[in-house]
Amino acid sequence: MAQPRLALGVCLSVLLALAASRQVNGDSPWFCHGLDCPTYTVQETVDGVELRAYDAAAWVSTKVTGSSYAKAQITGFDILLKYIGGANSDGTKIAMTAPVRVRMLPTSSGLEENFIFSFFLPFDYQLSPPTPTSPDVYIEEVPKMTVYVSSFGGYAKEATIVKTANDLLDALQNRGADVIEDSYFFCGYDNPFRVLDRHNEVWFVEKNTTGLISVT
Repeated sequence: MAQPRLALGVCLSVLLALAASRQVNGDSPWFCHGLDCPTYTVQETVDGVELRAYDAAAWVSTKVTGSSYAKAQITGFDILLKYIGGANSDGTKIAMTAPVRVRMLPTSSGLEENFIFSFFLPFDYQLSPPTPTSPDVYIEEVPKMTVYVSSFGGYAKEATIVKTANDLLDALQNRGADVIEDSYFFCGYDNPFRVLDRHNEVWFVEKNTTGLISVT
């Protein structure tokens, strides 16, 4: 009975190794800037909106509540930065990756004060990430999923994120796309010191994706 599980583990190890190799060899998107990024394939592009199929992956996450987006961004990033800086069971320093992903809850007036911030775990830690020492941090196993992606440049402010999300959702509804509408993801790929060629994304997830962690 143990053999199928072992075989699966070997297959996952091989796939992750191949993915890491693609990143090193420069096959990852330009906006990852040489960092480990979640792997995906583009299934179609319509009017600048990509439909991407993402591979299953592990992320480290934290939930921030009762704060504006601007303040939550600082809090969430700081908490996760401590985890990759050594606040984990191994005391290991973990390399930064891209993107910083934020799960958001849209409302008629903007955003609720409720966010989930996540770092993609490097390929070397996908199968065995160190356990967080903080009770506010957890490892999130995200299944394969397909997402509709709208990209934009510059520094991402809350108003721009919300407008991009609203425009994307309107376009998807007009196309009859079946997506999860009560939450979406914002992804930022750049550090604050990059001035030019900044890249940001908003994702809406197709409803055929299951297993995303609840925000409640």
